[in-house]
Amino acid sequence: MSASVPVKITALGLAIVMLGGVVATGIVGPFGGGPGGPAYAHGPAQRWGAAASSGAPSGKPGNRVLPESLRGRYPSLTWRPPQNEATVETPPAATTTGFDPKTSTEIPAARSAYDTTYANTDGTETTEFSTVPVNYRTAQGWRPIDTRLTSDGRSGWRNTADSVGLDFAPTASAPNLATVDTGASQQVSFGLDGASAANGTVSDSTITYPGVKPHVDLKLEARPGGVKETLVLDSPDAPTTYVFPLRLNGLTPKLVGGQVVLSDAAGETKAVIPAGDMLDAGAARSAGVTYRLTGSALEVTLDAVWLHDPARRFPVQVDPTIKMPVDGGSGTDAMYVQEGVGSAKGDQDLLVGTVNGHQSASYVKFSDLVGKLQYHTIFGAQLWMVEYNSDSCKPREITVDPVTGSWTGGSGYSWPGPAVGGSLASKSFAHGYIAFGHSSSDCPTAGETINLGAAGRDLVQRWVNGDQPNYGLSIRGSDDSLSGKWFTGTGTANPPKLYVTHSPYNASYSIPNPVPNRRCCRTRTARSRSPSPTRARSPGRPGTTTWPTGPTTPPPALPSRSNAPRTSPVPSPAAAA
Repeated sequence: MSASVPVKITALGLAIVMLGGVVATGIVGPFGGGPGGPAYAHGPAQRWGAAASSGAPSGKPGNRVLPESLRGRYPSLTWRPPQNEATVETPPAATTTGFDPKTSTEIPAARSAYDTTYANTDGTETTEFSTVPVNYRTAQGWRPIDTRLTSDGRSGWRNTADSVGLDFAPTASAPNLATVDTGASQQVSFGLDGASAANGTVSDSTITYPGVKPHVDLKLEARPGGVKETLVLDSPDAPTTYVFPLRLNGLTPKLVGGQVVLSDAAGETKAVIPAGDMLDAGAARSAGVTYRLTGSALEVTLDAVWLHDPARRFPVQVDPTIKMPVDGGSGTDAMYVQEGVGSAKGDQDLLVGTVNGHQSASYVKFSDLVGKLQYHTIFGAQLWMVEYNSDSCKPREITVDPVTGSWTGGSGYSWPGPAVGGSLASKSFAHGYIAFGHSSSDCPTAGETINLGAAGRDLVQRWVNGDQPNYGLSIRGSDDSLSGKWFTGTGTANPPKLYVTHSPYNASYSIPNPVPNRRCCRTRTARSRSPSPTRARSPGRPGTTTWPTGPTTPPPALPSRSNAPRTSPVPSPAAAA
């Protein structure tokens, strides 16, 4: 046993040495010790001192200050981006080609009594305004009037398409030489007492019976809504009295104000025979045609003194016409005014320049235009007229002027006629003159289109916008002794027409506040809905965006706390759009 004692003592020494090594590291153990004492094993070193002493730690007991956020490391900025500013600029001039007979197509739904509208390939429309009806109403809508004469399936002729039916006999001696069917079993038929059995010859819408009386031919022309009867006298020896037996079904004639009115049982006017007149080859006109009802016949008497005047130039045309009454919304009127003579209706002729030594000017009006094109954009206007006679084949200038005063076609006006403004356009031409000894013209009858230009376009624009009354147009010539021109009137087969190219889109734009009221980046909860701009359709530019107006204010500053509520930014006008 004595041998084992040294071994135990050695193990205890090793334990003491190991403990000493630990004490040397400054750990304070459970055996006491303090400042100035031996270094015993202990916990983490504590800094000692009074609160007022320098270097004392700050903060509350149990320091709970949170570390700075990433946002808190940077200063708050005021956001003042550059303002957006909107302006209205003048758009580039639109290039339009207008009507092209090869590519433009009619718009049947746009028809009305006095006009026809075509769609052009450039997006515009062209409306043809006539001074006589061009369409008639049916149960299926408006249909084009076709006055051409076709066979009636027997031996006579009839008009092709119209609300009024017209039938013509093959010979002039037939008791029912012509029949006008006004509808509802109401008819007017007439013949010419003592007429020869001359056979009629048809050309387009006109049938001619030659030699019905000595020195007299009879022409019957199908017109929209009626028939025009013309006695053509080739000599002063022609008769001055003519009797037309009437055969009426459901109608009663009455002479009112120089014209014959045909009324139904309720007293409603169904047809009229307007007061007649005479026109010689030199365009001299006379109202010396009187009517008298004798039983069931109409007696027509001509002014023999006027016919036998040495100044008369034959042939002379005598015009009684049977037609449907004109509605209050007929939309057309025409006349001419001559110096020293006065005014006359322009149904047969429209005189311009110096005619038979008298300065002359014509007036024509298309009253349906404003109602048809109200507030449309106007791109152009052209006036079309047919010149059938002139004083020479040397071109003479005419002008088209806007009429600035109210007028009604017919008598009662003296030269120079209702007031006009500055000329819109001019053109020089000559048609229809037949030189002495020649049987035909070197400048035959033709239609002329007069482009009214920018001034005419602007005039029509003012009409349809309601800025200026539509008093129509005046066609005028020079005072040159050979400047006389004869144009076909509103009651002929080739009446004046006005072609207007337009678009139904017509909008103007303004921005009351050129700086939009920005609505970007306002603080909202996650459920907030962003405001949307008001989408407004305008006739000119569909889908125009309108923004609210008002003073512009900077957006609110963003919160600086990291625990601020989440925001849902409101998009800017540009982003929303």
